[in-house]
Amino acid sequence: MFKFQNKPIVLYLCFKPLGMSFLLEFIKSYKKFESGLDHNLVICFKLFNNNKEINEWKKNIDIDFEQYVDLNKLNDYDIGSYFRIAEKYDKSHILFLNTYTRINANNWLRIYANHFEKNTV
Repeated sequence: MFKFQNKPIVLYLCFKPLGMSFLLEFIKSYKKFESGLDHNLVICFKLFNNNKEINEWKKNIDIDFEQYVDLNKLNDYDIGSYFRIAEKYDKSHILFLNTYTRINANNWLRIYANHFEKNTV
């Protein structure tokens, strides 16, 4: 299996305009299936108006994660956030997951890492 220099990051983009239900469904699937690989979960909060809104949403997240708040007020789509996050975590491998992502199998991150090693991703 591929050996990462640093623990890989799984980045979930939480896009406020789509509503909280997407975040809740992602969390449900994340908890249901084992990743198969040690990692850090980062949740990016995009297009939130203030920390109070973020804190209200965070009350529904009952797993360990690191918070990243995208302060950009223009909707430059997911890719804009991904570029800013990549700059911050420039020493890590990052698996970017968009707001619609649902995990549907055990060992999902291990499978991805194995394909990364084989250059088949």
